[in-house]
Amino acid sequence: MFSRCVNLLVIPGQVSAIFFRGIYKKRFYRGIYLTDSMMARKDDVLVRMRNLDYVPGVNVSYSKEGYDRVLRAMCDGIVTITTEAVQLDLDHFGMTQFYEWRKDVPMRKLCFNVIPKSPSRTFRLVEEI
Repeated sequence: MFSRCVNLLVIPGQVSAIFFRGIYKKRFYRGIYLTDSMMARKDDVLVRMRNLDYVPGVNVSYSKEGYDRVLRAMCDGIVTITTEAVQLDLDHFGMTQFYEWRKDVPMRKLCFNVIPKSPSRTFRLVEEI
């Protein structure tokens, strides 16, 4: 069992290295984690994707984790998914390889937004000073 999971790399004159394949690597689900009108907490994963299928909107951050691109909520609130016309910035990393062939065509994408929860407006006086 162990011999199938380990590759031994031997290069003459250099240090040998052992590479483990998938023993401790946790695989994440790629797709939509939170859909429209669901409650999101700060730093919750909204979408994990391989390519840039969805774009971040209001209160949503974009990051690259390994081979995945991840959209996360930046605050507590309600998730809304909208379709919007996007103006792509081809100078941003990763945009050129995905969308250079569509630079002159108007494009619409699904956009993830997080609408912040309004703070409570009720106050109860517990004790006076």
